Amino acid sequence: MNNRIAIQGERASNIELLRIVSMLMILSLHSFRDPVTLSLSTLTLRTFVDFFREALSISAVNIFILISGFYSIKWKPKSISSLLFQTYFFIFLIYGILLLTGSITFNLKTFFLRLNGIAVAYWFITAYVGLYILSPVLNAFAEKVTRKQFLVFLVVFYLVQFYYQLFFNPNYASGYSILSFSGLYLIGRFLNLHPGNQTANTATHKQKNIQHIIVFLIITFLITVLAIALKINLSDEGGSIKKDHLFGFIYNNPLVIIQSIVIFLIFKNYNIRSKFINYCASSVLAIYLVHMHPDIKQLFYHYTASLYDHSFIKQTILLIGLFAVIFVVSILLDKIRIALFNWLYPIAARIGSKLISMVQSRYRLIHNHYIEKNI
Repeated sequence: MNNRIAIQGERASNIELLRIVSMLMILSLHSFRDPVTLSLSTLTLRTFVDFFREALSISAVNIFILISGFYSIKWKPKSISSLLFQTYFFIFLIYGILLLTGSITFNLKTFFLRLNGIAVAYWFITAYVGLYILSPVLNAFAEKVTRKQFLVFLVVFYLVQFYYQLFFNPNYASGYSILSFSGLYLIGRFLNLHPGNQTANTATHKQKNIQHIIVFLIITFLITVLAIALKINLSDEGGSIKKDHLFGFIYNNPLVIIQSIVIFLIFKNYNIRSKFINYCASSVLAIYLVHMHPDIKQLFYHYTASLYDHSFIKQTILLIGLFAVIFVVSILLDKIRIALFNWLYPIAARIGSKLISMVQSRYRLIHNHYIEKNI
């Protein structure tokens, strides 16, 4: 395997760095305040820069799924158990802290909603668990078809998706769906299984990266302009932006998908080795679970919206400070979660194994008794 992708079985730090960057992009994405109305007369440089920042960040979720597809999801009981444990660890850790500090009061309905956190607390986890379940089928398809068949399938898939998206089809849900995740996952598998020319020299890689960076900036500018034009147009009509509009700030906007692939290719062509990057990257999902916790996210939205009352420089400094705090706290808390899971999982696995053995033994006894009775 190309040493740019993996070194001695370890995950490549360049891709893991991209994982970290994508989560920071999600923080930036969620700190954007969409103006109620916008017109050419009220459009300022700061507004344009803010839309550009949102355009820079909009491909974050897509990148995260591309990385999952690139590495491929391995269907293992420990892996899915770790994801579920991580989700509930943060749901109830934060919920418990807020209860103890008196920030919220206990409510039975809210408590049961937290118990159903996979389905109602985090849309990303809901869709990702669905992707996890489908991954063996997607992996089998990706490994069986030829490069040409794979490419044709992806082209047809996205042509159909873009067509239906034009008519606001709910099956694609602006990229917030298992179906859209599956398409991105397959792109990631394609980039891994069919990487193209691997014999290019360093100079060629640098030249390609410069080209990719230029394409990325052009696409980001186009996304910015289209989003602003859409906002002005709908504001003039007295309407509101439909989240399912094809050219808005949505995950399955064609330009956003292309932007995601270009960013991935930029990082893929670097060769980085860093245990610290890999150490942090293994816990970045915690950043999402913390700041988008159902009892936290409105506070996050309110605080980041209030920063628009400050100067652009002060807003930027405060945002960077906020992101840094969330990053560090989330990573540290997740390391505690990992240690706890590594202690609990073997115990749970042994108990589960014994229960399965008991059920199997009971089944055999009943089966044998039934056979003997009917002989």
